[in-house]
Amino acid sequence: MIESFPLSWPLGYKVTKKNARKQSLFKQTADQVQKNLRQQLHLLEADKVVISTNIPLRKDGYFYSDMAHSEIAEPGAAVYFRYKGKDVVMCCDQYLTVADNLNALGKSINAIRDMERWGVSDFIERIFTGFKALPEQTNGFAWWLVLGVKEDATQDEIKAAYRNLSKVRHPDTGGDAASFSALTTAYQQALKQ
Repeated sequence: MIESFPLSWPLGYKVTKKNARKQSLFKQTADQVQKNLRQQLHLLEADKVVISTNIPLRKDGYFYSDMAHSEIAEPGAAVYFRYKGKDVVMCCDQYLTVADNLNALGKSINAIRDMERWGVSDFIERIFTGFKALPEQTNGFAWWLVLGVKEDATQDEIKAAYRNLSKVRHPDTGGDAASFSALTTAYQQALKQ
């Protein structure tokens, strides 16, 4: 299993506004959350797993617990993996801490596994079709999807989204040139409109 730092938010997925994030009712430690998420991915038989957050890792491969429960600027979490040969991404940023967003992902994967155990496996594959990772180009995707904002976003919201995503996607910060290029193209299209 690979962890990716800093957070690599999936291209075109909506980002929750800071003032819309909420406190969760989850009561697990950061280590319990990480172990549960890894266990659920293992039981789902997911492979090529990448867990991406804005928390650096300890030497044992787990996140620093104190940081995972702290409120940081971008507490989202994304899980990239392959399921039955298909690339999938699931992400969550609606809670105030990384630990809570990771916990929500683990619980969601468990619920999906429950459906599979109950014999709704065709539905499972259809769910994951909806979670498919989007290509790293703007071709065919509207600028607001690439930037993760609403179609009627203000210029300030567009600029803020671009700044936040460019921190993650820029090649100098661990991103790649194609992803950053797509982001820049989307930003230019947004400013023109």
